[in-house]
Amino acid sequence: MGYRLIQDETLPRGLRRITCDEIDSAIAQLGVKDPAKRDHAIHEARKSIKKLRGLLRMLSPVLGPSARTDIAALGALGRSLSEFRDAAALVETIEMLAHHCRRDEVLEQLTTLRRTMRKRAELIGKRADARIVLEQGIIGLRHLKRATATWKLQDGFAVIEPGLKRSYRRGKEALKLVRNEPSSENFHNLRKRVKDRWYQARVLEGIWPHPTHSPEKALRDLQEDLGDDHNLEVLRTSIPADFAALLALVDSMQKDLREKSLAVAGSLYERKPGEFVDELKALWDAWRPEAMPAPKRAKPATSRPVRATSVA
Repeated sequence: MGYRLIQDETLPRGLRRITCDEIDSAIAQLGVKDPAKRDHAIHEARKSIKKLRGLLRMLSPVLGPSARTDIAALGALGRSLSEFRDAAALVETIEMLAHHCRRDEVLEQLTTLRRTMRKRAELIGKRADARIVLEQGIIGLRHLKRATATWKLQDGFAVIEPGLKRSYRRGKEALKLVRNEPSSENFHNLRKRVKDRWYQARVLEGIWPHPTHSPEKALRDLQEDLGDDHNLEVLRTSIPADFAALLALVDSMQKDLREKSLAVAGSLYERKPGEFVDELKALWDAWRPEAMPAPKRAKPATSRPVRATSVA
């Protein structure tokens, strides 16, 4: 069924199904034993963890403090795994730069940097505590799976409406902040808020009458562009100061990515939060109308007993 609600299942059942599926997927990836497959497995596990955080943020106004605790725990787990993944991600960023450049000077600098990043990734992957970090992550995910059984959720759009509205408002605020102060930190924060909304749009994908009406693709592309910008910013800290040509290429690519991202984000966050959730509710009601109360049955008319009359 995937990371999306199904029309004929109740909302509580669908949300638990999605949550447990992602937990199981993350646990399976963190349990991979083959060191050669570990980088990809950690990458996939981190994606599931981010999906879980996006879903829990949608539910946090209803679930309360327990959801916020789980979100924080998942964030800590993601950060503990990021060290094992970041060096490999930087190698991928170097490959992206090489794809967009044909200058021999820059390609030579990228080759040198790629060699350094690959060695760093290999050393991190061989860390003695890697297995401990992964096992602790599995324990935490199993605890979260058990906790889903205690969720007290009703059926209906009202369960997810406050969380959707809050996530949208946070994205709108992040966009305003990055426009006023276009720092790398603020762009990265905008990416986090866009990812939350992207995951939530995926969960609700079925409510749009046609896939082209959904903002899912635009949100996916936007978070990828913002992710590339962040990776370039992280890579910059590993580029020697005398690699001027490479630094200039990074500056140029970041400038293009940020201008494009701001334009797209502006169109995705142009409405007020109330208008945003009103539109989603209308789509929800058309997709899966809530059960209407059965009409009250009229009480049967009581007939008076017929009094027997005597015939003279």
